[in-house]
Amino acid sequence: MANKKITELAATTAPVANDVLLIVTDVANTAVTKKVTANTLFNLIPSGKILLANTTNAPASSSANGTVGEIRATSSYIYVCTANNTWKRAALETF
Repeated sequence: MANKKITELAATTAPVANDVLLIVTDVANTAVTKKVTANTLFNLIPSGKILLANTTNAPASSSANGTVGEIRATSSYIYVCTANNTWKRAALETF
């Protein structure tokens, strides 16, 4: 592979467990570039917890683009993609 900036690399929308990710450690002092597999990184997330990176991007409709297993949330609903381009939602209520 030729030398490329990270921003010049092709993006993937379907990562798998053995994909390798770039990690830069100790950026404040002496930056060191390392690698980690997606599987190793995701195993660091505590069991039973789901982290939602974007909490304002609701699907535009129940047939909006989406990948099975994708989860989105807003302050009113949680959305789950149950089949490609098929969304279901559940209302959030105070209890």
